[in-house]
Amino acid sequence: VLGLHSNQWMERNSSDLQAFFELHPWLYLVLVPLLSTQLWSDESNASFYDTLKALPVTSVERVIGKFIAAWTVCGIALMLNFPLVIAVNYLGTPDN
Repeated sequence: VLGLHSNQWMERNSSDLQAFFELHPWLYLVLVPLLSTQLWSDESNASFYDTLKALPVTSVERVIGKFIAAWTVCGIALMLNFPLVIAVNYLGTPDN
């Protein structure tokens, strides 16, 4: 939705995905550091650390779990942008 407002996508009067691809670097430039800092800040919480110590999880498993969780959130963010691609394909004939 941000790409529609920042790039005047509807005012271009063309059915291309240029605005869609201009949005992606900025989305991930903000999303990935925000997500990783959130994952790191959770570990500094005292109650979270006590709960984490009580679980039978090694450090390697914790790192792999956080890595997979971060990639899952990024994948969901990518999938939530897919209706924009469907709308462009419905409104015109873009070069996918």
